[in-house]
Amino acid sequence: MSDSPTQREELDGVAAWPRVTRVEWFFLVVALVASQRYAWLLDDAFIYFRYVDNCLFLKLGWVFNRGEYVEGYSSPLWLLVLTALRATHLNFWWITRLLGVLSVVAVWFLATRVNRKLSPRPTLHLPLVLLLTNYAVLSYCTSGVETPLVQVSGVLFAYYFAGGDSKTVKTLLALTPLVRHELALPLALALAFEWRTKRSLPWAWTLLAILFSGAWVVFRVYTYADFLPSTFYAKDTLEIRQGLRYLHDTLWPYWGYMIGPIVAFAALDLWCRDAGPKLFGRRVAMVVTSLSVVVYVVKIGGDPRHYRYLAFSYPLLVCAGAGALESWWLRRGRSERVITVAGFVLALLTFCAYPRQLTAHPLWMHERHRLVAEIADASVHRHEPDYRYENWGPRTTPAELRRLLASDGTLTYKNIFADYRCEAGYLRMGERMIHNLGLTDPVLARTEMPANRPAHKLGLMGLAEDLVAIEKQADTIGPGMFRTAVAAGRAPPWIVNNLTALEAIERKVFNRHDLAENFRLASEHPHIEPRE
Repeated sequence: MSDSPTQREELDGVAAWPRVTRVEWFFLVVALVASQRYAWLLDDAFIYFRYVDNCLFLKLGWVFNRGEYVEGYSSPLWLLVLTALRATHLNFWWITRLLGVLSVVAVWFLATRVNRKLSPRPTLHLPLVLLLTNYAVLSYCTSGVETPLVQVSGVLFAYYFAGGDSKTVKTLLALTPLVRHELALPLALALAFEWRTKRSLPWAWTLLAILFSGAWVVFRVYTYADFLPSTFYAKDTLEIRQGLRYLHDTLWPYWGYMIGPIVAFAALDLWCRDAGPKLFGRRVAMVVTSLSVVVYVVKIGGDPRHYRYLAFSYPLLVCAGAGALESWWLRRGRSERVITVAGFVLALLTFCAYPRQLTAHPLWMHERHRLVAEIADASVHRHEPDYRYENWGPRTTPAELRRLLASDGTLTYKNIFADYRCEAGYLRMGERMIHNLGLTDPVLARTEMPANRPAHKLGLMGLAEDLVAIEKQADTIGPGMFRTAVAAGRAPPWIVNNLTALEAIERKVFNRHDLAENFRLASEHPHIEPRE
């Protein structure tokens, strides 16, 4: 069923404002300047850097350690983007800055279009106000990990639900499960929405989504002998109470408890008065899609860092409110100037807001940091000397990395060590590293261990030292090393008790890239129980 002329007018309002307004330009400039001021690197970014440089310059493939096939990264698409840009020999700090600029522009462009489609006369500019002046959103336009793509995905879904259902948009949405695996659920909801509104199954779009995700699953099975990334096992916990704290940690400083109910009331009142019923259904679709990921985030206890795991849901939820307040206000014959001024006041308040973890606004770089509910902020990494480019960049140029190779082009590790600092793994590319929180290690990722805070299972550190000892004494790091250690009496009790599971992990990690065999290995789900 096609939209009525009135509904098409609602959805195609962008045609009435073909040129970018001064207000829209203003928000773009603010966002670009602030995002570069807040630029930083998350420690997890160095995991991506090691994977990329191992592939490009050490010729080891997408691995963290030579010969060990573990998918210790969360975003295949981010890995591909970093690999393509790093192949130009551009350093990762400038790559991060460049992608930060591009992600700001993408969020701005899509949020502007969403605002125009859902607003009769854009005056409040809610998506621009709450996204392009928001410290958390702008911080995560950098970070070195996949969050820029996650945020763009959130606004892209909003644009689709607002009526921007072009082939290009659908193609980009079909890629989103490669941004992060949990985005497969929003994509499924978008496909259901398409079927519900168009009264026909979106076969072409569905097949495209299956093709993109299916191709990576085949690659994952062929390379890593698994259906899911190792990071899924490391973070697959049930921490609902902590997850609710994590949700509160984002909603509180950015006026979520105040603005959310007001916007919801305005949208509901418009629907009850039969004003914009089509738009109300589209807003509901955005909210439901946003909450589908929120449920997952709450289930796993969120993240150790403020906002990061809500980088999809928050922008999508904000966009769901576009146009509701000004529509409700203007339908009552109220002054347009008032709502315009209110928009700028809200933008100023949002710009001045900052997380509870900080003692002052991070714009001035004088803030002090503290943990709140076991959650940290980007500030603690932004001020970390080890993450400054001058302390790691010159040591990781392509020329320096190639010096690690022997004359025959092979790499032999000089040492084996365990550490939780991801930058240590990147700076010590000539050594084998066991990440002792389990982010890149297949054994620790599958070990049942209570979390001290999200993704931080400190009990794994002792087990990591046991693994280092076994690997250092092994003649060859590969299949059979655990059984050899047990037979020689060199294995601690937890390895003896979990030998069958450890050998199953060995078969996965040191697989022979036989696709048929790897599908069988991928169906195995070994887990480690460390208690004696």
